[in-house]
Amino acid sequence: MKWLKNFLATKSSVDEFSLFLIGFAFVASIFLMILRLNGYIIFTWIFILLGYWRIFSKNRIAREKENQVFLKVFYPVKSFFVRWYRKFTIKDDYKYFDCESCSSQLRIPRSAKNVKVTCPKCKHSFIKRTMMGKMENLIKQGKKKSE
Repeated sequence: MKWLKNFLATKSSVDEFSLFLIGFAFVASIFLMILRLNGYIIFTWIFILLGYWRIFSKNRIAREKENQVFLKVFYPVKSFFVRWYRKFTIKDDYKYFDCESCSSQLRIPRSAKNVKVTCPKCKHSFIKRTMMGKMENLIKQGKKKSE
């Protein structure tokens, strides 16, 4: 049992890049089977073996550097799709708009009327109206005209 403990202590751990490689191979093999391109499934084993090689590698420093490079490339792509997914799954609850100074994407509840918004990135403050606030202003203007 001691030899196993020593063996595992010298190995790298499972990181995001290794999981991506193994997951990509799994998804690619399913698509290749659906497309009946079974001869090309052997190429997915390259990604599986590379993922496991990274997990059991003794050179932790090199694997951590590779993982950091992967995360620098992968994080913007992942965050784009996460924002896109959130925007379309909860679009009825929130109003999305861009900050006036730094153009970062912000959101406010649709049920709000006139909201003073402070951008968390650049700290710029401004007032934003949602549909409820615009409708309220139109109703007020209509009442003023009728009086």
